[in-house]
Amino acid sequence: MERLKLPEESRQLLVQAGVRFEAWLVGKISESGILLEYITPTDFEQVCANLKVSDLQEFLRELNVMTQKDVADLNEPEERQAA
Repeated sequence: MERLKLPEESRQLLVQAGVRFEAWLVGKISESGILLEYITPTDFEQVCANLKVSDLQEFLRELNVMTQKDVADLNEPEERQAA
């Protein structure tokens, strides 16, 4: 598979989205009562298999808000220089 050639800022946001998705999945697993130190790959498979569209929509809404904030934070130094 060929790697996408993204601008650095876009690549950083994509990596952050992946990390946030992983953290969100861990949260979903933890809701079932499994302690963080005992989470297994099977737990990830089970929670992914049981995800509903509404669960993913909730995550994407949260991610959109966080990403907008991240983009604003990335643009802030440029705005300061322009001022």
